[in-house]
Amino acid sequence: MALGAVAGWFLFIVFAGVGVVALPVDLIKAFIYRPRSILPKSEFLKQAREISVRSKASLARIAPASPLLSVSPLRAPSSGERHTSPGRVS
Repeated sequence: MALGAVAGWFLFIVFAGVGVVALPVDLIKAFIYRPRSILPKSEFLKQAREISVRSKASLARIAPASPLLSVSPLRAPSSGERHTSPGRVS
């Protein structure tokens, strides 16, 4: 029993030592070889606009089918209107 405990501690020391050294090395290598952005800013903005146009087109196509998407956005009251919150009775 004692021999098993000694062998276990020995293996733990060896593998823990290797792990303690390997972890920072792996983290440093992951930082050095991390994926980099290859798109220039103008190309990124162009693609973002294209995605925006496609998403708006998709929403416009499915909006009549979904009552939740056809809710009009909130608007600020004009200067002549009184604004009341839903919880307040006037």
